[in-house]
Amino acid sequence: MHRVGAALGWAIIFAGADEAVESPPMADVQQRYRDLITEVREAALLGSAASVLHWDERTQMPPKGAEHRANQASLLARMKHEKFTSSRIGELLTAVELSDLMLDREGDVAVNVRDIRRKYDRATKLPPSLVEELTRTEVLGQQAWAEARKRSDFKIFEPWLAKTLDLKKQVAACIGGARTSESNIPPVDQLQGRPLGRVLTKMGRVTREQVVEALNLQKHKGGVLGQIFVDLGWITQRDVSIALAAQKGQAIDAPAPAKAPRRVRARRHDGRHRPRLRAAPRPARRARRTHPPIRPRRADRAVRA
Repeated sequence: MHRVGAALGWAIIFAGADEAVESPPMADVQQRYRDLITEVREAALLGSAASVLHWDERTQMPPKGAEHRANQASLLARMKHEKFTSSRIGELLTAVELSDLMLDREGDVAVNVRDIRRKYDRATKLPPSLVEELTRTEVLGQQAWAEARKRSDFKIFEPWLAKTLDLKKQVAACIGGARTSESNIPPVDQLQGRPLGRVLTKMGRVTREQVVEALNLQKHKGGVLGQIFVDLGWITQRDVSIALAAQKGQAIDAPAPAKAPRRVRARRHDGRHRPRLRAAPRPARRARRTHPPIRPRRADRAVRA
């Protein structure tokens, strides 16, 4: 049942803007949302167990237990990643995104689903082996850093730092590799005749979950799909024009790069480049008294004497 709902969901995402699809029953959708939250909570519990291991590593773990702790932490990291990136969560996400529960954009359901979708799309770009190796390196690198700090010897930690940087670069390549830059727009023949949602997705202007949300708004409130994207603040009117031109098979004129902001000269800490502040005018001094000081009376002088 869930597979059928998922297939129907992706068909709606890349279907024409004028096609109408009936929403599933509200009770069924609410049950799918509860199932989605249950799946996400189970993945979060695995992450919580890993956090306990990391805390014990910093506080009570024997020095020679680093290798075993690295194996434990990396296994939990892989299990959590596989649980969270399962097709089951993807199917439940799609089913809820296409339902009426997403109409209230500020409601609890819509906010939770958008956050889960963002994390899910990011996690699915990372292979489990990379997640496991990164966690293992972090544990062993932490122990090497503690030893290097104790001996004041950076060479102990240097190879682990280099390995961590290399793994982080792989993570960045996996996550950022799917984004489409201004100079890497797909050829026109790949966009011609496609629905606007798919064209904008291939151009990297919107995500699939944003297309789903826009189609839901169009279904219930009407309007032009491109204008809905603009009103939501996700793209500009020029992006819509480029996508429409690609639909017609016309040459795509990539938008000109934005002008770099004018550099502001940094001010030094000694204040040499700061504008001088004018001192506030001093109040006028009162004229000095010219009369002689008051002398004590004779009676007072007599008492003092």
